[in-house]
Amino acid sequence: MGLYKKIILVGPPNSGKTSMKKVFFDNLDPSNILKNPLTPTMGCEIHTFNIMKNKISFFDLAGQENKRWMTEDKNIFKKSNLIICIFEIQKSLEEIIQFLEGIRQILKKYHLKEISIYIFLNKIDLRSKSYSDLKKNSLIKNLKQFPLKFSDVELTSIEAEYFYKTYKKIIEIINNLLNEKKILDKFEIVNIKTCLSIILDSEVPKTYKKDSIAKKFKLTNEEVVHYLKMLEQLGFLKTSDNFQTFKITNRANYFRKPFPIRDLNTNKDLIFFNTITTIFPEKIGNLQI
Repeated sequence: MGLYKKIILVGPPNSGKTSMKKVFFDNLDPSNILKNPLTPTMGCEIHTFNIMKNKISFFDLAGQENKRWMTEDKNIFKKSNLIICIFEIQKSLEEIIQFLEGIRQILKKYHLKEISIYIFLNKIDLRSKSYSDLKKNSLIKNLKQFPLKFSDVELTSIEAEYFYKTYKKIIEIINNLLNEKKILDKFEIVNIKTCLSIILDSEVPKTYKKDSIAKKFKLTNEEVVHYLKMLEQLGFLKTSDNFQTFKITNRANYFRKPFPIRDLNTNKDLIFFNTITTIFPEKIGNLQI
């Protein structure tokens, strides 16, 4: 029997909470979301996923209704295991601290002393690296005087340059929450390296044949179809003609652009990829309150 964990996504309007959830867990194309921003979340959207035999529910709280979450409906924070506070990088330190004070009051009321709290300074592609680094360091300095313990402050974005690092950090946070100490066996390592090689060695918008993959990696027809199905579920490629041909997607292009020197032997990167292949949405669908 696995664990059940409740994660709260909260922050001011237009901070990118829902976009991050859609890109990293619903496997949507980040380039489409950047071109056509999502409509604001209404109320609280609850999305449940199975991850390595565990269940995680994301409670995505509408930024336009933060007054509601901080007052009459603050009981939504009850029994939470993790809170991710997401702020647009251009938010002032004063606004961020004021928001976090509201969170502190709620946690104090419900005696949530052991909860993990992460702060994401999001959309860092909108500002220079020096600006983002300075904002992060200034916030960390201010938080040292704040009467609440934070797990970490992260710089995030769904833009191509930052996609992989942000994706990996989110999965590391979840693995820590689930206390997963995964040790990959030889079969899993081969499985992951084959998937990664298909992504890293392909180009958009070129069409590839299944037979060429079978020949390159010395795979059977069934094995190739297995890998293509896995990568298609992750949103990294699109198949056609009953898996006879495929193209990698823009999402895969975002994933592989900053891939660490195309190194397929870094254990943390292999564990990260193994984790994302185990994420499946619940059949019951999503709830909204």
